[in-house]
Amino acid sequence: MDNDTNQLKVEREFRELDHMDRWQIIRVQRKQSVASHTWLVASYALRIAQMLEWKGDYSALMQESLWHDLDETITGDLPRTYKWAVNKVPGAKAGVDEIRDGLMKERFPWWDKIEDPEARMIVYLADILESVLYLYEEAGLGNSNAADPVLLDDIRDQLFNAAGEFDDYFRTVRDTLKGQVSEGRIWPDAPEPPAGWFPGWATTFVTNSIADEQSRFSHIITQPK
Repeated sequence: MDNDTNQLKVEREFRELDHMDRWQIIRVQRKQSVASHTWLVASYALRIAQMLEWKGDYSALMQESLWHDLDETITGDLPRTYKWAVNKVPGAKAGVDEIRDGLMKERFPWWDKIEDPEARMIVYLADILESVLYLYEEAGLGNSNAADPVLLDDIRDQLFNAAGEFDDYFRTVRDTLKGQVSEGRIWPDAPEPPAGWFPGWATTFVTNSIADEQSRFSHIITQPK
């Protein structure tokens, strides 16, 4: 255990997130800080878990939610378009993730990467959803840059792809569990989908969330696909 009492303090980087603006490459009317985004992601992730009746590690879920962009106190805000471009280059994402993890561990020795796949999926879905809803809000306030159909279609596609992967994961868990039961080789701690999940759950969730936001600004924003 580290007995250096000088380390008993709150990291200043937490507050720096409130001074870091997102959406650097898109003209927005209302600035959004990384801290504001982080709070919304954590709130969405918690609600997703509650609605799913998820029985996972909520501590890991909140850590992943609250610190998922903490590395941006080192790198600055990385536009989502950059992250998407990296994902399309074979092997690039793994390299970027390795650099990110190394920077985090060097700057924040107490930080541990959350490996729980379900917690990470929930936070990822909440993260993209928050970005989509922010653009809808901007468009509804009259920002034609945010209302650009090409931009909205692009980010909306990413959201629905994430929702599809989310549902595919739990569908696989369900089908694997059914197979084990039918073969008479189930074990007590076998993984199973959350009680609130059903096929298409995540797609229905994001569709309803977008529709609810869009209903306020339907005269400006194009309809989802």
